[in-house]
Amino acid sequence: MKQRLKRLLRPFLRPIINRFDDLARRDEALAAQVATLAEHVTALESQSGVAEAPGEAGEAWTLAGDIRNRTGGIVFSGPFSGLVLSDDVSWGSAESQVPLLVGCYEQELHEAVEELVAREPSQVVNIGCGEGYYAVGIARRLTSGVVTAVDLDPRALEICAATHPTTEWRTACG
Repeated sequence: MKQRLKRLLRPFLRPIINRFDDLARRDEALAAQVATLAEHVTALESQSGVAEAPGEAGEAWTLAGDIRNRTGGIVFSGPFSGLVLSDDVSWGSAESQVPLLVGCYEQELHEAVEELVAREPSQVVNIGCGEGYYAVGIARRLTSGVVTAVDLDPRALEICAATHPTTEWRTACG
């Protein structure tokens, strides 16, 4: 299990650490957080893959949980920097939020998001919105216009609505 966990995490974690390193060069305050995160990754790779959390007894430490705690659930960089993510997820796990929180999720789309926001559209429709990362992120960036988020999962729409109540939420007909 240890080897499998290391093998799965290494390609995912190293780019995140590298991204934090790039950002830390621009912000000295972040450098301490990067160093701590790097220590956690190193410890994770050298240990069993799981360590006891400093908090509640028996609670497993996870890198995802540590990143969430350090960011306060707020997206650190990227086009949706400052977006507060819900603790609740309708699919996946806390680990699935790490790229969102770091700001590198679907990084190849960042330029397209910036172009969309710059055009100030009057209507944006996000089909398959999940918990609303794009719908809420875009809604926060637009000074006017309506964002409509559509998903088959009513639970995902509940999370979206709680995150950004002024966005229009709809369950798709199936």
